Amino acid sequence: MTLLAAALVGLYPVFRQRMQTIQAASAEENARQKQARQEAAAEEWGQQMYAGALCLYWQLVQKEQGTVVSPAELFFPDQGWELDRSDQEQFDQYVEMAYTNFLDRMEEGNGRYCLAREKDGESPEGQGGGGEAERTNRAETLEPLLQGDTEDWKDASYLALRFGSQGLELTAFSLENCYLGDSRERLAGSTPGDFLEAIGCRELRRYEGLMALPEGVWFAVSFSRSPVEDLFPYSWEEAQQLYSQTLESGLGLAVLASFALVTALALVLPAWRRLGIGEGRLGHLPLEITALAFLLYAGMLGLSYNWILFVGRTLAYPALYAFHIILWAFTFGLWFCLILSLRRVFTDGLGTYLRRQCWMVRLLLGAQEKIRRGAGGLIRMGWMDAGNRRLLKLLGIHALVLAAFCCAGVFGIAGVLLYSVALFYLAVRQRDR
Repeated sequence: MTLLAAALVGLYPVFRQRMQTIQAASAEENARQKQARQEAAAEEWGQQMYAGALCLYWQLVQKEQGTVVSPAELFFPDQGWELDRSDQEQFDQYVEMAYTNFLDRMEEGNGRYCLAREKDGESPEGQGGGGEAERTNRAETLEPLLQGDTEDWKDASYLALRFGSQGLELTAFSLENCYLGDSRERLAGSTPGDFLEAIGCRELRRYEGLMALPEGVWFAVSFSRSPVEDLFPYSWEEAQQLYSQTLESGLGLAVLASFALVTALALVLPAWRRLGIGEGRLGHLPLEITALAFLLYAGMLGLSYNWILFVGRTLAYPALYAFHIILWAFTFGLWFCLILSLRRVFTDGLGTYLRRQCWMVRLLLGAQEKIRRGAGGLIRMGWMDAGNRRLLKLLGIHALVLAAFCCAGVFGIAGVLLYSVALFYLAVRQRDR
């Protein structure tokens, strides 16, 4: 098995070269799919930040007014009567959750954010000494980003929005190592319905025409690293492609041929008596043991999928080839033992094999024999004998007493202990007599 495993691993460079050829042919399509995933991830992140900006605006309004303002009162002014009370409560709950999630995201990603309101039609930074901004946090350093000034901006991931009278304006948008594509245009066209979608309140989208968005408000957020890089490190589509490419490289056919060769050896070699294959303990392992071991091992490695993916990812690392040889040799060895057990089923006959080799059947037959002997002993027992009848009565009374103690709960434990002491005392007196 070790030689066969070594021969299979020795073909890895050939499989790797063929995989590279296949990957080069599909590189353009893979790049297009990767860009599409990154574009979707960027748009999703932008929508989350857009929802976070509106949640921050709700907090800013409460700070300015010095009182509690519900999100439904703020975003549905003079139209709140159109919403059911349950819908208002649901909307308030989702906005509060979105606000908490936004702050958690900022803390986890070490992000900086700022929300500012225009005054006298000027920008938050102010022109000619006017236009002082109201801020919701400490990030005064984000003021250049609010204006879209990203020429000397150090962070590679940032977003800046302006809520104006003409709608939403995207002043700056970038994600490190992420293809944006048309996500910028789609984000700039965000609607109140997109806000409801982003906070998870899709069922209230029928009210999006009643929502009132802020005007003259600027929002900026910045991260030192890409906040969406963990969304697509290795997608399901890429795993499927790698799985197919690994099989198409010839590895799948080589593995099937190896299992076929092991099967043939397990069926033919035991017929050569001089080798003694199949005569030792490994050759007499029960079928249920070898089958269970192989199934557990196959499930652990995920031979149908995960193991092939692991091989495909590590074809380019010769340092791991020795580890591959060990795993393949063990796999072929288990398969060899399984085929030996199956072969013995046909050579010995099913009935003979079950009686002599199958541990489960032998265990059941042994249990049946013991039950038969125990039942015969009970039948031969003299039930009409006075001593036996007296003993049965005592056992019945004993069972009733224990049942009564069990019904007493905690006090029954103390009762059982006292009953055991009394029973011991009576047994000793009876023995002395």
